[in-house]
Amino acid sequence: MDLTRMSRFWPALVAVLALGWMAFIFDWPVVLAALAEIRPCPLLPVIALLGLGIYCCCALRWIAINQLPWRLDVFRDVQAYVAVTIAIGIATPMQAGEALKLKFARDAGLPLGASAVNLALERLIDLAILVGFTIGGLVHMFRYPVWLAVMAALVPFLAGLALPDLGQRWARAWPRLARWVGAPLTASALAIVAFASLGKWIFTLASWLAVLGAVGPMPDVGQAMLLIGAVTTVSILSAVPAGLGVQELSARALLTAMDRTPAEAEIGALALRLLLPMMLAVGFAHVPLLWRRRSPHG
Repeated sequence: MDLTRMSRFWPALVAVLALGWMAFIFDWPVVLAALAEIRPCPLLPVIALLGLGIYCCCALRWIAINQLPWRLDVFRDVQAYVAVTIAIGIATPMQAGEALKLKFARDAGLPLGASAVNLALERLIDLAILVGFTIGGLVHMFRYPVWLAVMAALVPFLAGLALPDLGQRWARAWPRLARWVGAPLTASALAIVAFASLGKWIFTLASWLAVLGAVGPMPDVGQAMLLIGAVTTVSILSAVPAGLGVQELSARALLTAMDRTPAEAEIGALALRLLLPMMLAVGFAHVPLLWRRRSPHG
């Protein structure tokens, strides 16, 4: 079997192995009994509102990084298709479904190359934040001062935030690449990209804390940062759609390392899976707005 065919089957093989290991090691009677006791109110409305906040931050960032006009109709249209494409991306390998943003950008008349570059920059900024969360969480777990954990988390984020400007400057030095790059980001646009990116992950952090707090002792912020950074990164790199099985096993391992019992760790790991259907529901709730778009805006 050649490498191309192996790459196609690899995510499925990883998912099968992860799910098989889950079936073997999880204490399912205890876990399912605990999950059945979760009270949907007020947890689900809170998660839905936090999910909406995540999508709003993503829309603001897309408007800023593409330097679209700041108008209510523009935000409405961008919010609609960004929410739908992110929902699709959540359920696709390595979140590749987010590339559908490029279709909407092309329909709106934006340069396809610039939009593709901006999409890549968004992913790099998110990756920088995840790395920052992971490092900051590890520093916190080893009992270093809080300020050191915060600084450790901020360094990768600031480095990732510099990528849009540095990448555009580098590309303009090459005639073949210059046409693929949009206008330089203004200081205000870069500030909005920064705050929107942080807002996205702060809302994500709050949603993880809400779910874990509903099924057991709530982890502190540093522990939750480590969970989000490490678990999300592993899930994405596994190329398994929605990190099925991979997310649960990695979350279980980290929660156990945070002094949870195996049963508590398994309950928390499976409870986090509740975020997927909620994010999909909130994202696809924007579909009717797509049909009402009278004039697309990026």
